[in-house]
Order: sequence, then structure tokens, then C-alpha cells
Amino acid sequence: MTTTHRGVFFGRLAEIDKDSVRLADAQNCIYWGKTVKGFLGLASHGPDATCRVTRPALMLQLFGVTSVSECSDAAIAAWKTCPWS
Repeated sequence: MTTTHRGVFFGRLAEIDKDSVRLADAQNCIYWGKTVKGFLGLASHGPDATCRVTRPALMLQLFGVTSVSECSDAAIAAWKTCPWS
């Protein structure tokens, strides 16, 4: 998910309506390096060692969503193993 405030989030889509989206096990990518190749790279390949990814929150409600991208299986695995250290 991306938002009007340039946030980039990952999680399981729990609910969507016209004003907001709820994500379960939601994470935020605070920073990514050039090797990721943008926010769509996070959806296709996931975060790498250049990224700063938060630990997951049980549930997050987002407003001002500008895009929703389906993640590849490889990206999902990378998100789950790439918390900020």
C-alpha cells in the first residue's frame, strides 16, 4: 500500500472501503536503497538489506491510500524476514 503521505506499507488486506484500508500484521518500509528499485520493487522482490522495515502491528487502518499492489511469494517471504535491526 502507498498513501498520500508517501507511506509504504505491507500486510494482509483485512478490510477495504471507500475511505480506508485495514491491514493485519502491518509493516512500514521507512527506507529502501537503490537496489530495491522503488516501491514496486518491494512488491515484486521485497525488502533487502538496504531497507529499514518496522516490526509488524497486529492491525493498522490507513487513510489516503493511493495504491494497492499484490506481492509475489518471494516478496512476502522477504517482508517477513526483514525487520529493522
